[in-house]
Amino acid sequence: MSDNTELKRLAEACGDLNWRAIQENWCEWAIRDDHAYIATMRTKSAKHAGPCPEREAKAKFLCAVTPAVVRALIDENERQAAQFKEWQARHHANYCSVAEERDHLKAEVAGLKTGYQAYELVNAELKAENEALRLDKDRLDALEGNFWDVRYVSTPIGDAGDNSTSVEIVGSFMDQPRERVLGEDYNENLRAAIDQAMKAPAYPPARPEYPEFDDIPDFTPGNGNSARRRAESLGIDYDAAMGKGAQS
Repeated sequence: MSDNTELKRLAEACGDLNWRAIQENWCEWAIRDDHAYIATMRTKSAKHAGPCPEREAKAKFLCAVTPAVVRALIDENERQAAQFKEWQARHHANYCSVAEERDHLKAEVAGLKTGYQAYELVNAELKAENEALRLDKDRLDALEGNFWDVRYVSTPIGDAGDNSTSVEIVGSFMDQPRERVLGEDYNENLRAAIDQAMKAPAYPPARPEYPEFDDIPDFTPGNGNSARRRAESLGIDYDAAMGKGAQS
């Protein structure tokens, strides 16, 4: 906005007298107020012998731009300038408020994201724990529903002076053999033994069979593959444990 201080001072100094345009004759216009002439303008000259619409328009324009009109325009300009500054202030305040709300929402979203990630982690852990509990319930239901016995067996390993401890799940049957080992684990893992028992056939053999070990040759009379299979499942050198290795 331009500074109209000087123009406003001059307009106010002119007072509130009535300015008007008067056509003195067909070739001359005058501008005067209630007291005197202010200016005159001839519409005829050496270059313009006849009527001159351009000069007439200029005279009428000068009469239209009265001090009162100038003051009104300046007042309106100042009013709009003040209004614009007020709008700028409101706009800036609104922007600051929105920016603050935006930052607050960003922080809140970040917190929610972190919270959701923590929830997902806890939820995954709870799901895993719940699944483990469900499996344990199935195992307990199988033990109780089938009247299985849990036995811990300690078996000497040849002359090595050590024992192999295992856990067995034993079921009772009407036919011989009346007691049958449905599941076993040589690392004393009760859950693994129960899981094996739950997968056993309706009429299982006396002990679990391991067809994957059937091709292992065993030429020791009377021992069969059972002891060798147990030793190998424990990672034990069966021949060394039985004292069958080379003598030093």
